Amino acid sequence: MEPFTGLTPGEAAARAMEDTPQHPTVNRDPKSHTKSVGRILCENALTVFNLVNLVLAICVISVGAPIKNILFMGIVLMNLAIGVVQELRARAVVEKLTLLADAPVRVLRGGVETPLPRTEIVLGDTLRLHTGERVPCDCRILDGACEADASALTGESVPETPDVGEMLWAGSFLTSGSVYAEATGVGSACRMAAIAASAKESKLAPSEIMRTLNRVISVLAAAIIPVGAVLMWQQLRLQDFSLAVVNVTAALIGMIPEGLMLLTSTVFAVGVIRLSKYRVLVRELASIESLARVNLLCLDKTGTITSGEMEFSTLIPMTDAEDAARALRMLTFALDDDSATFSAIRRWGIRRERTPCELYPATVKMPFSSRTKRSGAAFGDVAYVLGAPEWLMPHLDITPYYENGQLRPDARVLLLVRCAHLPDGDAPVEHPVPVALVALRDQVRETAKETFSFFLREGVGLRVISGDNPVTVSQVAARAGIPHAERYIDASTLESRSDVLAAAERYTVFGRVTPERKRELVEAFRLLGFTTAMTGDGVNDVPALREADCGIAMASGTDAARAVAKLVLLDSNFDALPKVVAEGRRCINNLQRSASLFLVKTMYATVFAVLFALVPWAYPFVPIQLTLVSTTTIGIPSFLLALGPNRERVSGRFLENVLRRSLPGAVSAVVTVTAAQLLGTSLTPAQLSSVCVLCLGLAGIATILRTCMPFDRVRAAIFIGMTAAFCAGYFGFPDFFELCAVPPAWYLAAVLATAAVFTLTDRAVFLIHRAFARTGEK
Repeated sequence: MEPFTGLTPGEAAARAMEDTPQHPTVNRDPKSHTKSVGRILCENALTVFNLVNLVLAICVISVGAPIKNILFMGIVLMNLAIGVVQELRARAVVEKLTLLADAPVRVLRGGVETPLPRTEIVLGDTLRLHTGERVPCDCRILDGACEADASALTGESVPETPDVGEMLWAGSFLTSGSVYAEATGVGSACRMAAIAASAKESKLAPSEIMRTLNRVISVLAAAIIPVGAVLMWQQLRLQDFSLAVVNVTAALIGMIPEGLMLLTSTVFAVGVIRLSKYRVLVRELASIESLARVNLLCLDKTGTITSGEMEFSTLIPMTDAEDAARALRMLTFALDDDSATFSAIRRWGIRRERTPCELYPATVKMPFSSRTKRSGAAFGDVAYVLGAPEWLMPHLDITPYYENGQLRPDARVLLLVRCAHLPDGDAPVEHPVPVALVALRDQVRETAKETFSFFLREGVGLRVISGDNPVTVSQVAARAGIPHAERYIDASTLESRSDVLAAAERYTVFGRVTPERKRELVEAFRLLGFTTAMTGDGVNDVPALREADCGIAMASGTDAARAVAKLVLLDSNFDALPKVVAEGRRCINNLQRSASLFLVKTMYATVFAVLFALVPWAYPFVPIQLTLVSTTTIGIPSFLLALGPNRERVSGRFLENVLRRSLPGAVSAVVTVTAAQLLGTSLTPAQLSSVCVLCLGLAGIATILRTCMPFDRVRAAIFIGMTAAFCAGYFGFPDFFELCAVPPAWYLAAVLATAAVFTLTDRAVFLIHRAFARTGEK
């Protein structure tokens, strides 16, 4: 290599002073795609749910009520802490991965080779890059030879062999050789930065559960002001100001499913902890739900289906088979080449070698050259050269080997020739004799077939989107067990968005896909009604990762891919995804069971707030009575149900599923309490209050029964235990819960009325749902 001096320290400092956002001269990182700490705090703290609870707490404090009456704010703070801590933890892990990936770069300053952080490289710097190193910025090769893997940008798995004067792009890495290169594009001017900028920033995971809960809270928050004002006016006519404020606050707090918000965050947080055991980083709590609802998984080929390494496929002898195999082993072990190509051949050679490699000493070695696309070694009076067939023997026709099936379309083919001596410089090989064709191919991950079989069994469709040759991608997909892999298309032939939409409906494998086209394909799948997940590890995957409902990145991938993904596989182990799906299903199905208990209370509390605001009845409940009902029929059973095992498929919409379970309980509570108010004129206020508490408890127990069906040991124990707990509190500690005895006939009437109303309502809801389902099918 020629000697280079690079910039002087003074010139480098001057270049750094010229740096501007519009014309970068320093290799600074572009704007981070991860959320700032301030944004994380704001997004979790500034919500309608928190605002409503804060206002109600201030009202209670302002009238001098005991501090125990604002304990509901503990739920708000716990919910806030869970969300903030999880997002900050995920942010710290992603930044740590980025730091670990930043190795110093050898830069020539005034003729002295100095290791510098990549963020201190300036425009015009001379870099020295070796095998295994990542290219830190766009640069032009000044001298040397190398093989570069740019799959993170292009999706092409075949390494490039750029010549002197050609470009090495930021984000690619050297698989063999070493070069001197001049930095021509730094910071935001890099090609990689331009692609990553198209994603702008990470997008919130589309959680149906959180979206539904926020919508419910927003509606209730709008209703709280007028309902609270009228209820306050009505209660002031019946009791003093301080007691009215506390009771009205109790009524309004009951309208908000605050326990459900905490339960949702807790269940997702437990899911995150469980997944961390499988080395899966969840960036946002709701991402677990997103993947559990996915019904289409979009896969990048390189680094996802394949391991990123090559494997030996076949050796096609053109002379004696043993001689051909021995010649290939001799050459492979003689050269100090750690490229993916030679590593794959060397692994094959180790398995077949019977003779010690030291018995084949090379007298002359010819390292790989990107200009001539070949490498070789001489062993006394014979030499062997390995390289691209079209460069070694341009007139050799290897088409028949494809036609008879000896070579597959996805193979990377090299030619091994024998000659008398190695060529000088760039001169052609003199009188080459073909010895063998060597076929290599992308190595499919060992667990790929098993993982894809899981998704297919669970009704999740598979699509492969790659920047590589469509025929190659199709062959790899077929080896990985992806059905209909023969349905492939060259995405570069798609001209309009309508073409993309039509292709998304028809094909399974998409090749020659640009980063923007990947995003358009994911968008097309979503327009077709699919809930999509996208896997990837390169900068070229970033726009699609952001567009997908759930983006999944490999930890070994680029910073930009990890920053916009919702899930990061820390071991880059794709077979962890089934565990993520299973955990998501456990969370969602159990939350749907538990949410019905909370929404029973929300619905009857809302109706009661309106009812007692319009009718001159004293509010029949005090906070301690509602604590008994809430604890035994909502709080404890909901958490027990939410953390149990559940591998059922996710079906239907969250709100629809929850309402079907909760509506009978809410209607039972409203009807029986209203009937008690109308018919209990002979009862004392304390007796009437006790009857109303019993009606709420029975409605809650009936809802637990409906939610626990079908019974297993755990659910049966929950139902029996909570029924016993409510009865123990109601009949065993009447003074503590401010209850009293009532005529026996009222106990029987409450049980029969609750059973009748619940059964009739549950049947009506079932028939209405079935009628709508049949209408939808038609």
